[in-house]
Amino acid sequence: MLQLLVHRYVKFLSLLIAAFVVLGSFDVEAARRRKGRAKPRKVERKVANAPAAAESESDEGSEEPAAAAGSAAVVSSGSGSEEIIPGSGTGVVAEGEAPGAAKGAPTLLITGFVDMGFAFAQNKGVGYAKDVGNNFQQYADKTAVFVGDPASTYMNTRHEAHDLGEAGNFPLAFDGMQGKGHPMGAINSATVDLIAELNDKVRLQVSTEFLPRQPVVQNQTGMGSFVNLDMAFLDYKPLDQYDITITAGKFIGITGIEYRWRRAPDRWTVTPTLVGRYMNGNPIGVKVRGKHFDKRFIWNVGVTNGNSFTNDTRIFEGVESNSGKTYSGRLSYDFAFGPVTLLEIGASGSYGPQDGQISNTPKQWDFGPDFQIAWNALQIRGQWFKVNTDGGGINETKNYIAEAWYVEGMYSFPGLFDMNTVGIYARFSRRKADEIDPKYVFIVDVAQFTPGVRIDITESIIFKAEYSWNLEVGYISKYAFDNNIFTSSLVAKF
Repeated sequence: MLQLLVHRYVKFLSLLIAAFVVLGSFDVEAARRRKGRAKPRKVERKVANAPAAAESESDEGSEEPAAAAGSAAVVSSGSGSEEIIPGSGTGVVAEGEAPGAAKGAPTLLITGFVDMGFAFAQNKGVGYAKDVGNNFQQYADKTAVFVGDPASTYMNTRHEAHDLGEAGNFPLAFDGMQGKGHPMGAINSATVDLIAELNDKVRLQVSTEFLPRQPVVQNQTGMGSFVNLDMAFLDYKPLDQYDITITAGKFIGITGIEYRWRRAPDRWTVTPTLVGRYMNGNPIGVKVRGKHFDKRFIWNVGVTNGNSFTNDTRIFEGVESNSGKTYSGRLSYDFAFGPVTLLEIGASGSYGPQDGQISNTPKQWDFGPDFQIAWNALQIRGQWFKVNTDGGGINETKNYIAEAWYVEGMYSFPGLFDMNTVGIYARFSRRKADEIDPKYVFIVDVAQFTPGVRIDITESIIFKAEYSWNLEVGYISKYAFDNNIFTSSLVAKF
């Protein structure tokens, strides 16, 4: 079965690459012509011929919008822009980056992307298996025990599994894909960003996702296709002499580093790491970020309704159930020198009442270090993260203890095959967790190896493909099963 899937993967990947090489031969020249046109925004720093998200937060360049006379100008962000800033998903503006220096009337940029995917997987698309033999007697009082990791069969950057199986019926779970492991195409996201420079100190950004999904009739949360307000926040830069930005609203997280490239155009890979579920969510609150010493030293603190977990953890809140708040922070320093253009080391964490219940007594906390290295065409980054929730309380919330880490690297070949950039990457992730709910238990100890390729055909068209080998290890190694997945993504930015 595995050989058949690998054969399909290689055949399909070969056909797609051939098709996109032909497409690229027609589109590259047009993209080069667009590059020479006037840009709607003046950019202080540019990065050409490299996949997005190669830079640290300290490298985010400041921007100056085009001057506007009279009424507010509406500018469509052209795909010819060479600017690459992690976190934006569009190559135009990064969340939390200081507002520009507009002196005239407000300007409005409309930008976004479409992410289309194709994937197939083993084990009917499900990343776990049910313990039908009652092998874990310590949990005999539970309705069900599962081994494996639902996150191991993610098929896109939005943390959506090819299929959630029985877990799709759990509270707060939304099995939107329901692929059953079959080869399937999907519109992962059609995203539109509105970015308004209100004046030289204030920026407003609103990001909306249009998500075609399969409804889940048996689950009241299975609503099918929907529209998601991904981000909505104000940036305010109060001081001219210091690079300090205050952000309020629904913004990207504070902990870790993976949130910077959580959206499809920015991410090297198709799918998130096994750590990303703990930092790729968008909380609501207020945060303050400062950059000092030529933007090498960065601090970031915030107060939010809840944590930065993603929806699939089922331990998250946009609005608040209790009166307590979550406090988060991160410190980092870039030790770059000589040919090493990036050597960032950071640490982050958060603490507050556990999400999903009305009492302030059960607590949740997380912390971990991270790093990034860039040396010529080679980029390497990684993260270790520890998570703990107390569980219990009035709502009998689940006890969740997890430890996860990953290392990934990418080597880029600018101009190869007349493409904008061709990159090859590899990632190793490991996640160990015990998720103990009043009714069920997930025992997770999974290692994942993911090689893949990213082809920036032009500055606005990106193709990615990867194959993930998932291995049940450690405590659950004797219950291993085949649940590998191939997935790909075609991204068009505008």
